[in-house]
Amino acid sequence: MASAAAENEPFWRLPLAEFHRNQLPSNFAELNNTASAAYPAGASTAAGFLSHFVENYHEGWLHIDCSATYRKAAVEQWSAGATGLGVRTIANLLTAE
Repeated sequence: MASAAAENEPFWRLPLAEFHRNQLPSNFAELNNTASAAYPAGASTAAGFLSHFVENYHEGWLHIDCSATYRKAAVEQWSAGATGLGVRTIANLLTAE
């Protein structure tokens, strides 16, 4: 969050509760990579999927959901195409000492 603040990019912490981790049932595998019709897809559900591959999912990792960083059409704040939102934050995070 400090890197986002330093770059003046709007990041915020999303919830990752146990129920997000349990919204990915599969009839064929231990885990499905998409939510079923009974559960909504979203950034927290995606983080729930990824958390199954992290040793301690409560700390020490992050999921940056960048699904909304591309615009099909222009809006008041953004032109059409890639916004680049998050690139400065990631660069700051990777180069921070």
